Amino acid sequence: MSKEKVFLKSLGIIFILIGIIFNPWIVQYFFSPDKKFDYLWKSFFITIFNILIFITGYLIIKYNEKFMLNKKLNYNKLAGLGLILFSLIANPFIIERIFLRKFILTKPFIINNIIIEFIFFIIGFLMLNNFKHINKIIINYSTYIKKILISIKNKIKSNYKNILILLFVLTIILILFEFILILDVNLNYSKTKYSEISKIKIFGNLDSTIDGINSDLFRDVEHSIENNDNKIRIAFLGDSYTMGSSIPNSNDIFSSIFRDKLNKEFPNQYEVFNFGMGGANILDLYWILNHSVLKYEPDYIIYSFFQNDMEFYEHNIDYRYCFSLKGIKNEILIQNYLNDKKYNIMFRYELFNSQNKITLTVNEDYYGWKCFKYIINKLGSNNNINSKLIAFILPIEEKRIDGNYIMINETKNTFRKNNIKIIENAQKLFSNATRNLTKDEIYVNFSGGDMHFNEKINKILADILYDNMLEIIK
Repeated sequence: MSKEKVFLKSLGIIFILIGIIFNPWIVQYFFSPDKKFDYLWKSFFITIFNILIFITGYLIIKYNEKFMLNKKLNYNKLAGLGLILFSLIANPFIIERIFLRKFILTKPFIINNIIIEFIFFIIGFLMLNNFKHINKIIINYSTYIKKILISIKNKIKSNYKNILILLFVLTIILILFEFILILDVNLNYSKTKYSEISKIKIFGNLDSTIDGINSDLFRDVEHSIENNDNKIRIAFLGDSYTMGSSIPNSNDIFSSIFRDKLNKEFPNQYEVFNFGMGGANILDLYWILNHSVLKYEPDYIIYSFFQNDMEFYEHNIDYRYCFSLKGIKNEILIQNYLNDKKYNIMFRYELFNSQNKITLTVNEDYYGWKCFKYIINKLGSNNNINSKLIAFILPIEEKRIDGNYIMINETKNTFRKNNIKIIENAQKLFSNATRNLTKDEIYVNFSGGDMHFNEKINKILADILYDNMLEIIK
């Protein structure tokens, strides 16, 4: 068989392999943080592309004689040029624009992609100059791999007993490790024992320099537990945005502005509480709800959700508390333990950009997302909570919607499944109100990295809430 035939058949096989491997499911799984495409048409686009590649490979193998009719055509140089073009086109910026999403570009992905591009470029360059050497390398490499596989097969046959013993020992170690983790959860994360630890973690993060801290350690006025005046009670629950971090005057927080508008329109009819806490995530907020909010028996609880409520840091309640609540059932703790280490490394060394980090939080493998879904499900089905729950998904500036839409949609679906009312038009109203504002006009100190909403935006949030809540409480 001539070298041209060998080359063309090899090229055809490569095309078929690319056609099989480069399918929507593989692309989603390896390159998309949440294993999904943003638009369905991209899935069809990739499907059509790999079908065409597959057919091309098949035709090259079956009809290679016809491909060789032009004797003057240098197949080696043609293939080399093709590989060089592929290495230049298939860069992370083009791939993420065409196939995936804007926020998929993580550091590992870029590095891996550049390495692959470099390999293709070098092979293509060598093929342009001297294909014979490449052909010999491929043949020698294939023979070498075959010898290694035969050697491995023989070693397995001769040492299968030792391999079985090793697998058995590893299994016992994993079972023991799992048992230790289960024991750790049951002993150290029980409701009673972990309650005081949680209190220290939550309130230990409180900035004592801000104004308006009441005896319950929240940024709010004093309230009595008894509702002697029979007022309708509305409680806000949330993180630093609800607390009003970086807002000097507590009266400029959206919950306070909302309170003042209600009292002006309906004197002595409503009592508004602010249970916002800086740095709180979903488990912290669940603890606050049970230990601080419910004792006041509010008629309405407005959960001001923000996109980082699913993230876990050292100052948050440990995610293993979710296991002690039986929030994550029928799961291997080792897997979550390893995930914990993986995500801590990713957070510490910033192995993703901000948009990928947001998408990561709704990944089914991430324990923060599991805890969030469990807590929302628990709230939606809890007959002991007489308050009407309302989800106020804090809106974001219009330019950031595309990168956050998966997180927003998944969160909304979770609320809806558990019959929790959502302020549906918040994002639309917010976009209309802030479309012509700069980042410096939206955030407290954008250039300095403080992305909390300023007083002007807090007033916009209060107006959105006020109009919607009037419809709900009528």
